[in-house]
Amino acid sequence: MTIAQNEREKVSSLRKKLNELINKIERLYTSYETAKDPQIKKLELKIKDTYMELINAYKDLAKKTNNKQIWLELAELFSPRLNEHYYYLDPEEKEKEEHRKQLTEYIIRALEEHLKEFPDLLKAIGLLEPAELKFRSLNEDKTAMDLARLYTPMGFVRAIRYVQCWLLRLYLITTPDDATAWIRLAQHYAELRELNNAENACEKALSLSPDDESIIARAIYVYGNLVNKSFGEMRSRFIKRQVELLEKRCQLNPTLVSPRLELAKIYSRYPLGESREMRLQKAINCLQEYLNEYPDSSWSAWKELAELYFWKGDKEMALKCYEKAFEIKHQINDQTSQ
Repeated sequence: MTIAQNEREKVSSLRKKLNELINKIERLYTSYETAKDPQIKKLELKIKDTYMELINAYKDLAKKTNNKQIWLELAELFSPRLNEHYYYLDPEEKEKEEHRKQLTEYIIRALEEHLKEFPDLLKAIGLLEPAELKFRSLNEDKTAMDLARLYTPMGFVRAIRYVQCWLLRLYLITTPDDATAWIRLAQHYAELRELNNAENACEKALSLSPDDESIIARAIYVYGNLVNKSFGEMRSRFIKRQVELLEKRCQLNPTLVSPRLELAKIYSRYPLGESREMRLQKAINCLQEYLNEYPDSSWSAWKELAELYFWKGDKEMALKCYEKAFEIKHQINDQTSQ
């Protein structure tokens, strides 16, 4: 058996051991009392030690094999987004920063090993002059435009976002039906103020998963961002689309208060071709409909409703709603203090 094979078996064994420990501790996490159990603390320390052993074993294996999949699996161990068990490491802030650096380093190593599989392409890019990459096909080729921007003075985060857009577009060439990737691309474009690109990517995601509440929620966020970055007719279009998505989310999950609150604020604050009185009434109806079904669920909804009645000039109803909001708030505070 080779050294690499031994390392692979070690990694496999540690992964199995870590999963068994995590399954064991999750069975114990059943109540507040068991969370205080010394057995839990010992198990948490054992999980952390095993996790660190696994990281070191992966590092040894990655260095000996230079395998892109191993580098990627090693990278995943340093990210809470890619690995749900990362939090068992319980890292300090300085450790988190170091983990982010290692995550980046190992992902790049995985990418480098992958790109080595396309030597002709790497050679072609290497032979080009920087000016060719910067200006060639600049007006018609999106990838060239993003590469060119990396040569201009800009914030580091913006530069990274452009690279992420580039990589996501490359990914979507071969996997065009991934709604999560499209909505993430839309978020990046919105942050970069590429409004039309953000809208197109967002609509693509929605066309692929029209009833996925997670996609709809993220699309609402994208359009809210676009509203804040746009003007005139474009802004009106974005507001109307945001309203459509909020209304749909309310239909899909009528128990949620957050889309109702956001919808009421939009109704009351943006003209949308209606009079102030009509807009206020729509906002009031939106919240009242929810509160008729769930009267004790949200003090913030009652508070927002009170403000809407106040703006409408109905001070008596505003006072009643404020009283209801304070009543629910006091109940919550009492429950928390017990």
